[in-house]
Amino acid sequence: MTSIFRNRAQRGMAMVVVLSMVVLLTVLVSFAITISNQDRGQASKQISNAGIDAALESSLQYSRGLFAANYLTSNHWSNYLSLDYSSPSSISSLETAYPELVVPGLPSNFSCVAYARDDMDEPLGMNDAGVDNNLRIFVGALCTTPEGKTAEISAPLEYNPTATTYSSQGSGGTQGINNYARQQGYR
Repeated sequence: MTSIFRNRAQRGMAMVVVLSMVVLLTVLVSFAITISNQDRGQASKQISNAGIDAALESSLQYSRGLFAANYLTSNHWSNYLSLDYSSPSSISSLETAYPELVVPGLPSNFSCVAYARDDMDEPLGMNDAGVDNNLRIFVGALCTTPEGKTAEISAPLEYNPTATTYSSQGSGGTQGINNYARQQGYR
């Protein structure tokens, strides 16, 4: 009789071990699925960021060329410096009034506008953002993604009237592009 009870007890213990293994495997599989979903989300975000980065960089180059070429014809940039770039509604009205500010050649799902802003070139407290006094402005681009997110990039632009040339300086860039650094390493 004792051998029957001993076999039943051993069989019950085997059932507990099997159930604990099933629970452990279920936890491991659910953890793997969670990690996989997070990785997929991060990869999707990186692809989206790469698209907006490319749109921003090409828009900045367009902006540099546009404002460098139009220094004299735009009343020494004053026509562009006095514009309001502060809200989406003002930007959409600018796209109608100044179609040259709309960056061409971008994928259809991105909307980018070139802009120019004056630097602080007047004495403290007397800044007139609509007039440039030192032949240096900040040019940039404001881009909108299909999801409605906005991103911006800017860089300084200087004009040399004696040589009728312009020079573009290193910008912050989105991934360190166009930066000048003396040290090697990450930026």
